[in-house]
Amino acid sequence: MKIAASALALALLAQATAHAAPLLDGGAAAASASPAPPAPSPDDGNPEWQTGVGIAVAVMAGLVLLVLGYRLFRPVMAVVVTVLFAIVTYFIVDGRIDSPNQVSIPVSIGVGLVGGVLAYIFWRLTLPFLGALVALLVTAIVISSPAHSKFEDDGPIYGLFAPLVVALGVVCFIFPRPSVIASTSLVGALGVFVLVDHYVESGFMQGVFSGVARIFQTHSFFGFYISYDYLGWAQEDSHRNSYLVLGGWFALAVVGMALQQFLVARNYHHDPDHGKQDVDLFANREQQPLMANSHDPSSTTINHGTFYRSDSLATSAANRQRISEKYGINLDKPQRL
Repeated sequence: MKIAASALALALLAQATAHAAPLLDGGAAAASASPAPPAPSPDDGNPEWQTGVGIAVAVMAGLVLLVLGYRLFRPVMAVVVTVLFAIVTYFIVDGRIDSPNQVSIPVSIGVGLVGGVLAYIFWRLTLPFLGALVALLVTAIVISSPAHSKFEDDGPIYGLFAPLVVALGVVCFIFPRPSVIASTSLVGALGVFVLVDHYVESGFMQGVFSGVARIFQTHSFFGFYISYDYLGWAQEDSHRNSYLVLGGWFALAVVGMALQQFLVARNYHHDPDHGKQDVDLFANREQQPLMANSHDPSSTTINHGTFYRSDSLATSAANRQRISEKYGINLDKPQRL
């Protein structure tokens, strides 16, 4: 399940970019004036079947992240770091060193895979990446909004982006659980709204990708051409649905946050001894075995092995009753080995 969800998350990030047909349109004109280097000649647009497959994968991955993003945090974060490292490496190798795709793409993929493996092993250190990704998304939305004219120079763009990266990175490290739930819900809802944006043709998604490209000062993304023409998506009559897409995206993300929080709380209530392994990734509670002790009427040893619990479990009358009924023992009396 985790491997499948990781693959879906990777496909979401890759196919969502490929989906933006107007953004990557082969007939797009040369990019508008910007400090970025001249754009390469765009290739032909994506076939309809490829766009359809990309939308389907994005929606499925979005639903998985929307509901199970917290439980699948480690594999999903490994995928995110893999993609992020690959993208940054590609921008450096292809844009700054000017290497051919035969060199830049394999190098980018290799560096991304190394980063993903390290992220899976040292997953706690990846928490600030959540803040960086959210900062990238927020900055891309702002500079592609009707206020984009205030961010034509690099100074205002990075003046917004850099403090957001630091602030949100610190927040994610200090408050990991709500940060993971919020970020996976936002990404999951974004994947679902790829389908909505495709049919209403709001231009919102194209504006977001244009904003990301503007931050990295590039017109090329793994061989795809990206135009800055969608900066200011909400100003055009054809993009009047952009605000509806933006509002719907945030509304669905809030639903995902509430659902994930409910599932986490439900798991604690019904299966507290399983939470540390599967759900409560960030808990500092000590899980201690219930040892037989004549001075502790709440302790016992059962035939099926040692039953682990948190300190709060032993003092809860409801949980004590549940354990008594499940294992046929009386926790109100001292147990003998």
